[in-house]
Amino acid sequence: ENMLEKLDKSKLKHLNTLDKRFKNSPYDPHNRYSLPYLWTSTGITINTKHYPAGTITRWSDLWRPEFYQQVLLIDESRDIFSMVMIMLGYSVNETNPERVHQAYTKLLALLPNIRLFNSMAIPNILIDEDVDIAVVWGGEAFFATAENPNLIYIYPEEGFTIDMDCISIPKGAHHMG
Repeated sequence: ENMLEKLDKSKLKHLNTLDKRFKNSPYDPHNRYSLPYLWTSTGITINTKHYPAGTITRWSDLWRPEFYQQVLLIDESRDIFSMVMIMLGYSVNETNPERVHQAYTKLLALLPNIRLFNSMAIPNILIDEDVDIAVVWGGEAFFATAENPNLIYIYPEEGFTIDMDCISIPKGAHHMG
């Protein structure tokens, strides 16, 4: 939409140190306008003091009745719907109304196991052991596991999403230096 400046790669001395997996994305195939800044995933963190490693390996495990009122979900509908879509074997970008409704119904069935929705204090909640199971971003899990060695982060077997933040220069920026 002609809203971004092309990047002057001659000024980007560390461009070659970027991980190849995060370069040349479909939205900017040659990184003409953006560069990856940071990435995260959405997965499951568990407290191994209460649930040994291997107890939970899949998104579908979160629906087990023994996890009643034990689960924190991030308060981000896109991530949570993606979790269910992946679990059901659908694309996270699914548009078929029947499949979206199926995911919605499946998510409603999880409500008894949800203790809280939160996206603001995730590390503290995990560190303080206010919940034993949480669907969280990898960065939040990283901070929590550094403080509480009983916590582990799980990449669910069915798959997971990866989010990428990028940097760009708006068209007409005054400080291009």
